[in-house]
Amino acid sequence: MALQKCKECGHEISKKADKCPNCGAPQKPKQYGCGTLILVVLLGGFLISLFTGNNTSTTKATSQSSKSVSTQPVKTLAEKKNDYVAKLKREIDGLEKYKVDTYLDSKDSLILGVALFSAWAMIVEEGEKFTLNNEEAALLKKFKSKVSAVQSNALPKLRDAYGPAVRKALWEHDLSAKTFGAGFRTIEFVGSAFAANRNIKEFQTNLSDVLHRLRFRQSRYKWYKEADEYTYYNIDSHDDSKLIVWVEGGRYREVK
Repeated sequence: MALQKCKECGHEISKKADKCPNCGAPQKPKQYGCGTLILVVLLGGFLISLFTGNNTSTTKATSQSSKSVSTQPVKTLAEKKNDYVAKLKREIDGLEKYKVDTYLDSKDSLILGVALFSAWAMIVEEGEKFTLNNEEAALLKKFKSKVSAVQSNALPKLRDAYGPAVRKALWEHDLSAKTFGAGFRTIEFVGSAFAANRNIKEFQTNLSDVLHRLRFRQSRYKWYKEADEYTYYNIDSHDDSKLIVWVEGGRYREVK
């Protein structure tokens, strides 16, 4: 019988062994090498694309809108405040009709479901530009409270929906994922690629921004489903009720 030495403890074992009977270290996954690393990097980018829309049309529309606005008279601060208060009223009416289930069916709806929270937080933040009277301040307070309540209800459901979305993207690569725990704050990835620490690191780096925005608390990696041990990352995410404005590069502002 052909033998080889375990790379972890040096014990002689069969070359056909999946793991060392002496120390339990996996053996065969080492053969994946850099090919699997490349696959993981590519998949990481693909998964991030699940929550990154194509902004070409939005950019064009914004550009055209900017050109149009530039030809109109500049509004006074009082006029801008009136527009802001009117926007608050419209958004409050919209929040009354909000149903998270409408954002769980597809990639594009999930993108919108996550992005809405940052957009709402920006509207709250915008109120700092104006001197509001008591009635207007109360309206802003009401809007902020409703946003917080909607987030607290919606984010666990969006995290739960993220699991099937990831599984659908990964199944043909023999990788899987699931979300579980209170509020679905833990996500677990399983696949032979995760026998290598460098693959785990690359995967986590690529998904870090998405996991933070969805406010997961922990991500776990196993190289096979029944493994007793796993690598995990604790994620310092915000409570679901907190209003956060996300900007590029994973940076954010918390709206008080």
